[in-house]
Amino acid sequence: MAPHTIDVFIQPIRDTQQAQVALVALCVLIVLDMLFGFCAAAKDGRVQSSVMRQGLWHKASEFGVVMVADVADGMLIGGIDLGYGAPVVTAAIVGLCANELVSVCENLVKLNPGLAGSRVLDRLLESKAVSDAMRGADDGAD
Repeated sequence: MAPHTIDVFIQPIRDTQQAQVALVALCVLIVLDMLFGFCAAAKDGRVQSSVMRQGLWHKASEFGVVMVADVADGMLIGGIDLGYGAPVVTAAIVGLCANELVSVCENLVKLNPGLAGSRVLDRLLESKAVSDAMRGADDGAD
């Protein structure tokens, strides 16, 4: 396998500052979501390892989405016509960041219900509710 063949799958993140920033932001938001989610559960006396395990699987699947998007970008860079040319991995990471941002805000509101009146948080949480309703989601767990 030629080095170029492998490099096309590394290049979408290595050579794009926006993708790098988005990936670091996603990692930070995932850590914050897990931290504040644990704190909110502890505050209410609802810490359960099974719920935490399910959350970890959800986080792992988010990294799976990043990997699949990176492969799609690598295919585009390698010359395979997929019918579009957008930076797939950056868009996927940014979408996941938006979801994590809303989840972090939900956990912060659980910790401090007084934050619920914040216009920014209310808009984020409202957009999450609309998104969940459109997808037919049965819960807001990440």
